[in-house]
Amino acid sequence: MQASRLSARFRHARTRSRRSHATCLTSPCLDAILSDGPCLELARELRVRGVPFLIYSGASEFRGHAPELEGTPWVEKPAPFEVVLAYARKLLGG
Repeated sequence: MQASRLSARFRHARTRSRRSHATCLTSPCLDAILSDGPCLELARELRVRGVPFLIYSGASEFRGHAPELEGTPWVEKPAPFEVVLAYARKLLGG
């Protein structure tokens, strides 16, 4: 399975709407803090759409404090690519 199909990265929360409407996301990988703020709005939108996602972040202060991220797999930065890939595969049922 190609890594490009497993994740989509967003650098800015404000650009996510344009991209999420134009792109079919399989298993997005989000950072808790994007360059223009937290990923919470994007996380809410993904949940509404039923799109599974994981958090790959060093912003551990969000873990356990943001209801939008509750129950979401969390991979703490830094982590080997293989670890992130394994979590993404689990999201896809593999």
